[in-house]
Amino acid sequence: KHEISLAENSELAKLMGTSTFSAFSWHHQAIDKVGTGLHVVAHATDGVIEAVEKPDHHWLYGVQWHPELSSADDPLQQRLFDELVQATMRERNEIKGQGSRYYRRRERD
Repeated sequence: KHEISLAENSELAKLMGTSTFSAFSWHHQAIDKVGTGLHVVAHATDGVIEAVEKPDHHWLYGVQWHPELSSADDPLQQRLFDELVQATMRERNEIKGQGSRYYRRRERD
């Protein structure tokens, strides 16, 4: 495990409810060039990019760490999976209700 720092104003930080935490991550591969429209929102202490997000997309996050390895015991990591399920359900309801695949990202507390 090592420490990860999230950009405080990022959607991922809002989702996680914190801007620093420890997570399982190995750096044998990492992002070198960030794709068009993606914003870097997290780094490890060694400077490796740990997460990206696409602000104009309703739910697009890419994480380098492995939340699946600790989500059963770590509610912080479980939030990623819970929010994915909720976003999928919102998307399904939006499609059923208005025939659109897009909706505004819901506001997080």
